[in-house]
Amino acid sequence: MFQSFFKYLLSLLLFFTFIGCSKAPITNRNQIITTDKSKELALGKKMSNRILRRTTISKNKKAIDIVNEVGMKIVKVVNQDYNTTNYEWKFTVLDDKFKASAVCLPGGRVFIYSGLFPYLDNKDELAVVLGHEIAHALARHKVERKASSIMSNFSASIIKILIDEDKSILKIQKDREKNRADEMMKEWVVLPYSRTHEYEADHIGLVLSTKAGYNPKAFLSFWRKFPQESIVKPEYSSTHPTPVNRMKKIEALMPSLMLLYNKDSKEHF
Repeated sequence: MFQSFFKYLLSLLLFFTFIGCSKAPITNRNQIITTDKSKELALGKKMSNRILRRTTISKNKKAIDIVNEVGMKIVKVVNQDYNTTNYEWKFTVLDDKFKASAVCLPGGRVFIYSGLFPYLDNKDELAVVLGHEIAHALARHKVERKASSIMSNFSASIIKILIDEDKSILKIQKDREKNRADEMMKEWVVLPYSRTHEYEADHIGLVLSTKAGYNPKAFLSFWRKFPQESIVKPEYSSTHPTPVNRMKKIEALMPSLMLLYNKDSKEHF
């Protein structure tokens, strides 16, 4: 029985390695992606419809125009450097002053909530936010997480089967060990993937927004004033990097980003 389990596990690993292997743009990180692009676009449309059913579209013309102006400049860079003809880039401002966030869905539909605007002092800061979100879609992070979730669930299942086969362990102990298996896969596979994606979206997004002519130092000014959680969890237990580690990563990238920067003055709005 164990032999068949390990053969199945090896087959799955080989499938992910040779069928789903690709590389992230700019960082060249190896990725495992098993969802084809047509299904990815369908997923993005489904998620978009869900958001639009729950939230009102803003009528603030000034905000809408600025978001589209900045966003499409970044998209122009993306389209020049990468084959994204199948993406449907669209920027929508949502009217929710209590939500300070933005999201880019698979396929290129970008939503920015009105609650984020009080933290944006210029177009450069808006650009680093939009660049970050666009990077998630360009690097196909959503469907990559789907593949990592499949691997995590399968690995946890194998561990649970092996636990059940161990006759020397009491049932109550087996239940505890099974729960621990789920926690282990979350800490070892799911959360590290999420943090990697956030670091990578920072990196890719800043390269894109800088190439579009926006000052990468705006990332630092934006994050210094953006409200952070009063109690910061250890990074290993979080989906996002800690603010300190995030800033350190960006500061390390800043010299190379500034070499790309070709814009002298900030445009305020």
